Amino acid sequence: MISAKEFKIFSIQYSMFTPALIFSMNKILGEIMNSFSKEFNGNTTSIPLPDNAPKEFPRIIFTSSDKKLKMEIALNRVNLFNFILPDEESIDEAEFFNFAITIQKKYVECCSAKIGRLALVMTKYIYNDNPGLALANHFCKERWLKEPFNRPETFNIQSHKKYKYENFNINSWVKCNSGLINNNQPAILIEQDINTLAEEIDKLDFNEKNAKKFLNSINKEQISILQKYFPIQ
Repeated sequence: MISAKEFKIFSIQYSMFTPALIFSMNKILGEIMNSFSKEFNGNTTSIPLPDNAPKEFPRIIFTSSDKKLKMEIALNRVNLFNFILPDEESIDEAEFFNFAITIQKKYVECCSAKIGRLALVMTKYIYNDNPGLALANHFCKERWLKEPFNRPETFNIQSHKKYKYENFNINSWVKCNSGLINNNQPAILIEQDINTLAEEIDKLDFNEKNAKKFLNSINKEQISILQKYFPIQ
């Protein structure tokens, strides 16, 4: 049986949605590079999009030279990514959370931004020689394993719930997939996406304290959810 304790972190994404801000490409480039030149020491891309381009299209992209970190900045959101390196087994989520809060603080100061919505997307993995069949065996009754799920090359299942967790009204997505990672090694991939509601974006304003609470609370909730899908034996 697949157990939650076997999973390791493959990637993390922290997204901040900004319904209000003063966007200056030159100021953002200067402030971020001045404050985070050590972290974002790879290529920096600025994209002069037309005024009518969709707000979610990135205008600025920062990267680290080892491809571990990436940050996309659009008019209405910031996506911060942490990817696993080839010589790593997992990612330190506490270290990433601290960095994410530091980024948020600087961005709010730089752009007078209001953060009205947050999202934490965590992807975890287990190496498995036949991940499609392993997932089918885990989730399906025996009758379905005879046919049609007796020899799946790939397999995926996803679920969405909307509920209140602590003080946050959230969407919670769980996506279980078979795939290839790290030099085409077959693996089971679990993507957990928990985000606050889009309809509340104009009502909320996440300061540093609330953002820390969101990250720590939602991380615990994602661990709890994973254990329900893959109980620890």
